[in-house]
Amino acid sequence: MQAFRLTRTARVPGYNRHSLLRIPSHLFLRSSPTQTSLRTHRTFSTTRTPAMPRTPETASFKFNHTMLRVKDPKVSLKFYTEVLGMDLVASTHLCLLSALEPLLTFPPAENEFETFTLYFLAFDHGTNTTAENRFTREGILELTHNHGTESDPNFQGYANGNSDPGRGFGHIAITVDDVEAACARFERLGVRFQKRLTDGKMKHIAFILDPDGYVLP
Repeated sequence: MQAFRLTRTARVPGYNRHSLLRIPSHLFLRSSPTQTSLRTHRTFSTTRTPAMPRTPETASFKFNHTMLRVKDPKVSLKFYTEVLGMDLVASTHLCLLSALEPLLTFPPAENEFETFTLYFLAFDHGTNTTAENRFTREGILELTHNHGTESDPNFQGYANGNSDPGRGFGHIAITVDDVEAACARFERLGVRFQKRLTDGKMKHIAFILDPDGYVLP
């Protein structure tokens, strides 16, 4: 379930694989376009379309972040930081009072809680991403946790956009230098696969499961 680049696949000592086996979701990985695999070149066209000219009105536009709602932040943060190697660069706790609802430009969803926390992650790896510049850089993943979903027995989880009815949102993309090595590491960590490299015709693409069902290529 947007494009982040994963360039290293360091092992995670002592990772508890059972925390992932209990939770369904999807992750979609593809080989880096810099790889020289013939099957990669046969599958993807290398032709580039001309870049759209920057206008004064859009010169400063960037793709800053995408937001996913998660049921349990402890499980999701463990997955994105320890399995995928992302860095938690900031978090914000917010409270939406009922008295403010008439001022909103959109009606709150029935399953939205009044208090929630936002977690901002990126493939930072020691660069200068901080809480202050998280809204000015590119490649941020925001996880939103509506408080109470993790312990509500009646909460069924969020739709991932890839099931009927309501099929819509597709995936977030992550590239790796060595998809075979990455998948072997996921196997060691006990991550569940929806599609292994050996499945189907696209041998350079794999789908694994993340805590809330979002697909990431």
